[in-house]
Amino acid sequence: MLYLSAPRLIPILGFLFLPLVLGDYWQRVLLSVAVFALLAISWDILAQSSMVSLGQALFFGMGAYCSGVLNHYFGMSPFVTIPIAAVLGGAICTVLLMPVLRLRGVYFAMVTLIIPLMLERMIEATKIFGGTEGISGLTALPSKWLELYILLAAVLGALFGFRRMMSSDYGLVLKG
Repeated sequence: MLYLSAPRLIPILGFLFLPLVLGDYWQRVLLSVAVFALLAISWDILAQSSMVSLGQALFFGMGAYCSGVLNHYFGMSPFVTIPIAAVLGGAICTVLLMPVLRLRGVYFAMVTLIIPLMLERMIEATKIFGGTEGISGLTALPSKWLELYILLAAVLGALFGFRRMMSSDYGLVLKG
C-alpha cells in the first residue's frame, strides 16, 4: 500500500527535512508559505461549501491578536497563548458570524467584507490594543526552528482535519 501513501508522504517528508538545509532567509519564506497555506485551507473549506468570504483575514488575525494580548498584557508564554488564542479567536469569530450564516451568495460575501472593515475602524478610533501600531514587545518562541516546525505541524494537522471533515457526514452537509 506504499504506492497509495507515497504521493502524500514525499511532500510531508520534504517539508520536514527542508528547514535543515535552508538558510535563514528561506526559512522565513517557508514560514510565510506555511501561514498562507493555513489561510488557503480555510478558504477552501468555504469554497467547497459554495460560500465566498471576503473577510477571511479577520478570522485569521483574531487568533493572532488574542495571542498577542494574552502574551503582552497577561505575561503568558507563547506555548500557552497559541492554543488558547486559537480557541478564543474561533469562539469570537463564531459569535460574530452566527447571524451571517443564514445569508447566501453576494450578501454573505458583502457582510464578511464589512465586518473586518468595521472592526478595523473601531480599533483605529479607540486605540484598542495599540491601534494601527499593534502590540509590541511580545515574547517570541525560543528558536526559529521550533517556530517553523510548530507551523508545519499546524499546516499538516489542518490539511488532515480538513480532509477528514469534508469526507464525513458534516462535510457532505456543507457541500450541499
